Amino acid sequence: MPGRSLHQDYILISTLGLLIHSNIVVLQNKEIQMDNKLYKELVLKTESKDFDSISSRLKDKRALRLLHGSCGIATEAGELLDAMKKHIFYGKEIDTVNIVEEIGDLMWYSAILLDELGVEFEDVMDKNINKLRARYGDKFSEKSATVRNLDKEREILEK
Repeated sequence: MPGRSLHQDYILISTLGLLIHSNIVVLQNKEIQMDNKLYKELVLKTESKDFDSISSRLKDKRALRLLHGSCGIATEAGELLDAMKKHIFYGKEIDTVNIVEEIGDLMWYSAILLDELGVEFEDVMDKNINKLRARYGDKFSEKSATVRNLDKEREILEK
């Protein structure tokens, strides 16, 4: 399959017993045409269904605050992206008032996350800049953006 490695194909085959390529599924060494019913059946095999454990985790105040902040960030990021979509694809003027509002909303939800994690904005900013310095040095490059030392970056973030 284009864009996937043999290792990824092996993982897919070993976990689901299938390989999908151009709407043809190889399932237990048989080629089967993919359709909505088969797709749904295969999806449901990998759904997390331990609802008692999930329900238990939803009673955790920390998890709920982190979920609230995370959902809020996803929502506000979508609204920010929508403002840019309207400019790029619909020809609407860039609404800087709205963009600043969405950034403020992102910061509001970030503050909830940081409070729950016991972390200050300054700590996040410092770690982020140190990580970027390790990645790029003093200047951005496309190569550095794609060829990264994730272990080194993680080490910086864990300090």
